[in-house]
Amino acid sequence: MQKKNKNINKKSDVMSKLFFFLRKSIKGNIPIDKSLLDIGLLDSFEHIKFKIFIEENWKIKFKDSETFDTNFFILKDLEKKILKKIQKKN
Repeated sequence: MQKKNKNINKKSDVMSKLFFFLRKSIKGNIPIDKSLLDIGLLDSFEHIKFKIFIEENWKIKFKDSETFDTNFFILKDLEKKILKKIQKKN
């Protein structure tokens, strides 16, 4: 039971940190189920800053091919990818 609660906490922590970073450049609603790149909320420069933020914050690495995948910019999918990489690292 504790492990499940710990995973829930990690999950909400990941999403809140992603939102904290994105709020610096995006005003208004930030959807978690649509590609931020496809709907124009991130440009190519912000894409690079976003990737660097993620890798430095969680001490994980994404291959370039992973960051050019459309799902990388869908927050609910990205959260899963980050959690998976954190789990593999530990």
